[in-house]
Amino acid sequence: GLLTALNKRTGQTAWTSASKSRVSQAPPVVAEIAGLRQIVVLSMEMLAGIHPETGQVLWQTPRQGQTVVVTPPIVLGDVVFTSSGYNVGADVFQIESTAGRFAATLLHHTKDLGCQKGGVAGSKGFVYGASERGKLVCLEARSGTLAWTHGPVRGGSAILFGDRVL
Repeated sequence: GLLTALNKRTGQTAWTSASKSRVSQAPPVVAEIAGLRQIVVLSMEMLAGIHPETGQVLWQTPRQGQTVVVTPPIVLGDVVFTSSGYNVGADVFQIESTAGRFAATLLHHTKDLGCQKGGVAGSKGFVYGASERGKLVCLEARSGTLAWTHGPVRGGSAILFGDRVL
């Protein structure tokens, strides 16, 4: 499976998710989406939400990476931002829940923030990161609108500190 949970005291398998996909280097993130806490996982072929107690795949959607996928997904409410380098770019998905059933819809795709090395940060509907095109970029996540660029920069990661991007 894509994700396996172990009992931290015994090392025994608690569950393995049913989703089959090549694991990426992007770390999973824990987030609350539509009122349900879940693990959001970006693999080489898809993006998925996994129930942390049972391993049940709550939702999944195709999302193809290339070579390596290292940037963790950024969750901003019901919007999930993903980014990969090697000319893949960034995708933004809206995750909705109706009567307990989740669905992911692609909102947009952009090459403005394709990120090879990770280090994308998100806050208040915006994402920030160093693109493989050599610019520090700010995007409005839901619309994909390019808010600003700065650079040139030579790689690196973005972190947020107060009202600053470092």
